[in-house]
Amino acid sequence: MGKEKEVVHKAALSDGGHIITGAQSIYEAPDPHKVRFDLNENLFGPSPKVNKAIKTFVDKVGVGWYNAWMRKQCAQTIAEYAGVKTENVFVCNGSAEVLVVIAEVFLESGDELLTDYPTYRVLLNYAKIYGSDVVKVHQEKDFSADRLPGRIIDKISPKTKIIYICNPTTFSSRVPHDGIIEVLEKSQEPPNPLVVVDEAYYDCATYPFSNRTVTDLIKKYDNLIVTRSFSKSFALAGLRIGYAISGRQNTESFNKYFSPLGVSSLAYVGAMAALQDLGYYEEVRRKLESNKAYLAKELAVMGIEVFPSYTNFMLARLPEGILNDHNKRKGVWTLLVEEGIYVRNKSVMYPDTDLCRDMVRITIGKKEECERFINTLKRILKTF
Repeated sequence: MGKEKEVVHKAALSDGGHIITGAQSIYEAPDPHKVRFDLNENLFGPSPKVNKAIKTFVDKVGVGWYNAWMRKQCAQTIAEYAGVKTENVFVCNGSAEVLVVIAEVFLESGDELLTDYPTYRVLLNYAKIYGSDVVKVHQEKDFSADRLPGRIIDKISPKTKIIYICNPTTFSSRVPHDGIIEVLEKSQEPPNPLVVVDEAYYDCATYPFSNRTVTDLIKKYDNLIVTRSFSKSFALAGLRIGYAISGRQNTESFNKYFSPLGVSSLAYVGAMAALQDLGYYEEVRRKLESNKAYLAKELAVMGIEVFPSYTNFMLARLPEGILNDHNKRKGVWTLLVEEGIYVRNKSVMYPDTDLCRDMVRITIGKKEECERFINTLKRILKTF
């Protein structure tokens, strides 16, 4: 039996490693009788053109061929969508793996990763694996992000190698565009850190569309890397495809490291087809925004605190002490699971902070799913 490398041990000790906490349905197959509000999947599904394109490709071309020839074609399609050059696009297996590649290419022992916290944990986990320190700027109690850029700037040190900002944030707030520019301007000074802006939820759930990207800034700031996903807005989570937008030097470095055969043919086909039907996804955003407003109103009537959202999910804080099991009494989260309704239990995700106490994250689903969730929650809350 082979001996595992030290990196495996470090991964297990990091902030959750690859364990996805607080989500019940992650290891369960989709079930039409269950409401899957815990993983931020796009519950409206991909454009019908995606399914048709994949079927046509399988029938006419098949999956028996290596597919490096598709890589540039997909990058070109993404570049047209994002308004950049093909050379500025790096395609990978989901934006999570893009973050892994960034860590593997740039982070070394003794470096510092500077980030708001709590946040998405992939880059943080790999920073620890490579011996880098994670410097955390804690979120505001109301999760607003207006002051976040300035507080990040104040934490830059001679060891800062990467500044990591999610926009929208993991708490669905929007970081001011001018604030990100301030961070980028400061990053031009020593130690000249990379600035990674994670836009996984950029094109996800605002209607009319209002989120603002920073991809247009890569011409001015060659240390800027923007990461995006097809999992959320385009409903391609199972295909595992995402991308980074950056200066040519960075994308060339990523492509040197990443195999030209690393993304599946069907992922390329699905992504390109999705970008050919933007009208479908705009209609999905309209429905998401409407259902989000419905949930916010109903939850507020029940005395549940709701936070503003610029994504396809929303954060809500339940009255103190009823979310989790206590002694022999089942909590709201367990009771919802027993009813076939899964929401993300944020209170168990970040044990080193109490910012997420009594908090759940709710993916916005179809209207009938939202109504079932609200009616079930009302009935459960009456038992407390």
